Amino acid sequence: MKKQLILLAASFLMSTGSFAQTLKDVVDKHLTALGGPDNLKAFKSAKYTQSTIAPGQSIDATATVIFDKATRIDMNMGGNEIVVATKGDAGWASQGGGAAQDVPVQQLKAITESVTLPGLEIANASLKGQPIDFKGKQTVDGKEYYALSIPLQGGTSTFYIDPATYLIVSRKGSVQAMGQTIDAKVDYDEYKKAGMLTLPYKVQTEAIGQSVTIRLTAFEANPAIDEAIFDKPKQ
Repeated sequence: MKKQLILLAASFLMSTGSFAQTLKDVVDKHLTALGGPDNLKAFKSAKYTQSTIAPGQSIDATATVIFDKATRIDMNMGGNEIVVATKGDAGWASQGGGAAQDVPVQQLKAITESVTLPGLEIANASLKGQPIDFKGKQTVDGKEYYALSIPLQGGTSTFYIDPATYLIVSRKGSVQAMGQTIDAKVDYDEYKKAGMLTLPYKVQTEAIGQSVTIRLTAFEANPAIDEAIFDKPKQ
């Protein structure tokens, strides 16, 4: 009996080790497909422009980001110019050239998470040592993908990685938006080289019965940034 218990325990440990190694292998290949761990670690800041097409409106926005430090989004919504910026634990916003107003603390995290470049969510979690739940292979629309889940935007999202390319093709999950929990599906498409990285230039989100398409139109990694642009304008 004792020998059988030892063999059973050994079998369990071997199974657990194999499972953990599979997660590491998938993540390692995913990082390589994006441009490699060294390039991802060297990616400290970015400036990029996105065009968003939503029901009844289009939005052009340029984000200037020093990751984990400061964010500025300059956007045009139907001719209305809006600026939103964060730096550390403070933020501000202005509209139509009006006076800058402080952004409530509870909204700051949502703003900073919103400028995470699509396709890099799993990579960011891995490089920061955040937990990743490996769900093995799952079949979606008749095709098998690796499924990995992480906490994101106040909820949990499962990312589906193509075993042929090791790039994210879609994600499903819940997010917190405007005080509500929303179920959303996001498709990643048109991967191209963006400087040192490979990123999806088209992302389509389906949520609450509506579809929103975002296209990456310009991208610069580690640009020269004058940090004064993140400071709240003096009245």
